[in-house]
Amino acid sequence: MSETKKIYKAMQGVMKDVCETGIGKNSKNKDQGYNFRGIEDAMNALAPLLVKHGIVCVPRHGEPKRFDRLTKSGGTLSFVNTVSQFDLIQVDDGSMVTVTTNGEGMDSSDKATNKAMSMAFKYALFQTFVVPTMAVEADWDDGGLSEAELEAEREQWISSLENKLKCYTASIEVLKQAWADIKRQCEDRSDRDAAERLLKVYRRLANEIADRQEQK
Repeated sequence: MSETKKIYKAMQGVMKDVCETGIGKNSKNKDQGYNFRGIEDAMNALAPLLVKHGIVCVPRHGEPKRFDRLTKSGGTLSFVNTVSQFDLIQVDDGSMVTVTTNGEGMDSSDKATNKAMSMAFKYALFQTFVVPTMAVEADWDDGGLSEAELEAEREQWISSLENKLKCYTASIEVLKQAWADIKRQCEDRSDRDAAERLLKVYRRLANEIADRQEQK
């Protein structure tokens, strides 16, 4: 039986834990007077949870787009836009989810690129883990389907595909088309064992068709 990628369960664990506290808008923009959640808030709250659930984050930043504008005082204001990707990797099985976000930064010195990367990272974390601004109750079913239930569901799925093959025996061409679709479904589920079992059924049915044609 193919195993479920562990990254999804680990990400669900992070979401569950962060729901218990949330991340409030505790920082304030002094110039414009609004409250916000900063990159430090995101990292301080989520870094321990990523460690707890066995997730490492590997950033990949694209080539930044930069342009400068002159200010009224004669200085230079730099604007940077970057497209960043963050690979969330589960350490036990190496399964991975990649998150892509845009970041924009503006600075009158040399920090516009850093601000753009920080913005991209902050929103990658907030949006991926759906971080609330306050503590919320999260219904948590840690078990999901049992192993027996998962196996029963899989066997039912394989049986339905086998029955499908048996319905497409009018000719070898029709059977081949049905097998191509079934093979793709097995590949989508990364279930090699199911593919091998169904291949045996396909070959048996193909031989039966060949025998019928020889008898005519």
